[in-house]
Amino acid sequence: MSALFGFIGPPDDDLMLRLKSALQHRGSGLATHVCGQGSIAVLGGPEQDTGGIHSEGGLSIALCGRLAWPPPSPDRLAKLLRRYAEGGIDFVRTLSGSFTMAILDGEMLYLVRDSGGRASLSYARIDGRLIFASEPRALLEAGAPNRICLEGVYSYFCWGLSPSGSSLRRDVRSLPSGSFLVQRGMHDPRTERYFSPQSDEPFPIAAGCDWPGVFESLLRSSLKEC
Repeated sequence: MSALFGFIGPPDDDLMLRLKSALQHRGSGLATHVCGQGSIAVLGGPEQDTGGIHSEGGLSIALCGRLAWPPPSPDRLAKLLRRYAEGGIDFVRTLSGSFTMAILDGEMLYLVRDSGGRASLSYARIDGRLIFASEPRALLEAGAPNRICLEGVYSYFCWGLSPSGSSLRRDVRSLPSGSFLVQRGMHDPRTERYFSPQSDEPFPIAAGCDWPGVFESLLRSSLKEC
């Protein structure tokens, strides 16, 4: 188990200590990068292939979790950072695994969550900073108001999950799976999906379509393939 946390904004050592304290059950090893634009950190056991931090040419990347592709290598983080420098954030479309990621590029912050949503990442605006962490409770420790989101609570008890992007707290957001967040300076953050499930065969969408029959046919076909 590991954790990703940090913020974009003026350095604040006390804030990073509070985030670390709330996540310390996830591991003891700590890698950090602090600059004038923000701070990022990965917490985890050194014996695990759980990522780390690499900085080069004014750019920094933090990886938390495991990537199935590209495969592990001693310079994997350096290669990922070079791919970002050469082609921008779209390089995340080729990644797979169970991970979250942060990229700090000057006053620009990118947060990335894996396509399957197996790793979690929450964020909040607190005192002019955008703060992020692997667990929502770390953001509460950092000063996010503990106000209940009734829509999120209702959805959780009805369906076992909260609406995409929301959480059980009004001031804490969850980065949707298969998405990345862009934060530039003091502007409002923007999220964008980089992954959507696709089928090799066109799905019939037409008025009067026999949807129960289509669903049954697809279900039977999938069971035969298993």
